[in-house]
Amino acid sequence: MDPAKVEAITKWPRPTSVTEVRSFLGLAGYCRLRTVLQTLRQEKLYAKFSKCEFWLSSVGFLGHIVSAEGITMDPAKVEAITKWPRPTSV
Repeated sequence: MDPAKVEAITKWPRPTSVTEVRSFLGLAGYCRLRTVLQTLRQEKLYAKFSKCEFWLSSVGFLGHIVSAEGITMDPAKVEAITKWPRPTSV
């Protein structure tokens, strides 16, 4: 065992709230997902499971990439535009 890792784990601050416990266990996203699915059910809306993707670090939306770091342009879209032929007439 690595003594530095053992020390880091033993000095880790204890979670003090339910939210911190869920986050520590990696369940924070699950709770948000549960809320979304419950809302869909209440409104009688349905999601097709085969079309759903969960726990993604980024997602494409309307030609942009949305992630925790922010919103950026989709590189594939930018590349497609840069490869357009140059106009020869106005």
